[in-house]
Amino acid sequence: MKFLKISILFILIVLCSSSSVLELGIQPKIITQTFFPDPDIEIPTPGFSKKKGYTSITELLDFLKKKSLENPNQLSISFIGKSQGDIDIPAVRLIGKNPIENPIRVWLQGGLHGNEMGSVEGLLFLIHELLNEANFLDEFEMMIIPIANPDGYKKENRYAKNGMDLNRDHTIISAPETKYLKSAFNLFDPELALDFHEYRPFRRDFVNFGNFGVTSMYDVMFLHTSNPNVPEGLRELIEDSFITPCHTDLDKQGYTHHNYFSTEKHLGTIRIREGSTSARSSSTSYALSNCVSSLIEIRGVGLGRTSFKRRVSCVREVGMSFLKSAVRSKNNMRRVLANLTDTNRRVVYSSSYLTENRIMNFIDLEEKSIRGFDFEVRDLSEQRNIKTRPFPLAYLLREDLIPLIKPKLDVLGITYQLISSESLDKSRIYSYDITKYLQDGIPEFRVRRQRVSSKLSRLESIEPVELLYVPTSQLRGAHLFELFEPEASSSYVAFDLIHTGLNKKLKYYRYHVH
Repeated sequence: MKFLKISILFILIVLCSSSSVLELGIQPKIITQTFFPDPDIEIPTPGFSKKKGYTSITELLDFLKKKSLENPNQLSISFIGKSQGDIDIPAVRLIGKNPIENPIRVWLQGGLHGNEMGSVEGLLFLIHELLNEANFLDEFEMMIIPIANPDGYKKENRYAKNGMDLNRDHTIISAPETKYLKSAFNLFDPELALDFHEYRPFRRDFVNFGNFGVTSMYDVMFLHTSNPNVPEGLRELIEDSFITPCHTDLDKQGYTHHNYFSTEKHLGTIRIREGSTSARSSSTSYALSNCVSSLIEIRGVGLGRTSFKRRVSCVREVGMSFLKSAVRSKNNMRRVLANLTDTNRRVVYSSSYLTENRIMNFIDLEEKSIRGFDFEVRDLSEQRNIKTRPFPLAYLLREDLIPLIKPKLDVLGITYQLISSESLDKSRIYSYDITKYLQDGIPEFRVRRQRVSSKLSRLESIEPVELLYVPTSQLRGAHLFELFEPEASSSYVAFDLIHTGLNKKLKYYRYHVH
């Protein structure tokens, strides 16, 4: 008994220390009261009808069915497929009572990571709010996926049942959930797409700053693409016409915001990585599909029910802000999205990024105040040492690659045709010759990544053979540069889907304009 009491006392002492609180992700009450109080609003979603836990999948469906019965001409429920655990993935179609002709098509998604409960509850709240905004809703046709990873959500776990992070599967498309989501996305063909997430404000790295550690101070962080193969006009549209107005709207409500950043280890120190270019994530993948896109990170993972009303309210505020911006900028948005093809531009296949020292603000857990810290920041929106190639008219896949790659192109909504090599101008066909090769020893989700360099050489000859002709000038053609340029970090070569080796030629080609 004495030993048990001593053990309990020791645990309590450990838990009461700020550094241990930080590592466990438990937020001190004074931090919540000072920086993240709940707003004084009522949220009529299932999660707020109880004091513990979150909305269950059954409660979510009951909530949506009730809304459908109350609004039969505006809200309908379908299922786009089943998770690996055999749970239906619901989709909500939402329109106005008197929809305008050619409404703005909007895709809203939450719960791709199963432990980000605020994103799911926030979309339910947004649905409720939109149904009460009759005239505003007339401007839109929406497809809403409130819980994209039901297996993970059921267990409050980030990953899919097979252990995969579904927001790292947008190029290889290996999980069933990804296939269903991508197919539904491309069938709906949205002009605006938002993917709601939550981020972890207490990170192990943050223990090292201040006397007792720090925590992130931002209610909302925006992860919008800076991938150079997304047309520049679209990137500027997202930044200027959607992100910047949303900053203003959040300021009015007293919510803090920043571009998304995370920590990474570099030369034995911790530095900040800000932004994203990766086609594996929805923020870039959706933009490559030619729509206004952003991934929204709400401060929440690891906090339990702490500030839950605030987090859910942030989803509502961001969603409404983006929708209002879509109405304001509709004509310009559609002009930019219609301007697909610029065969004079170059395809970026490799680049490095600006690294500089910056003051980054955090909440100091000892001082209970906002404090600036000097960090080295790698800013992925500021590119350096960009390597480019000519814009190809098409990529040409040899027969043995077609069964492997064609189904993935189908899911992405990429069009193609089978043609004979004899119908092509041989002088315009270029092969990739691998000049540097490294295969990582540590697998990433059962894959040993290949890192290569290559050079283009005009194909000297090609036998009569059937090729898959994949044109780049198409609605979602920007995906192709990330998939087929072998140096791209998310390419089929990088993930060893198409295997190669030093001094080898890849089994697909570029078809040049001239």
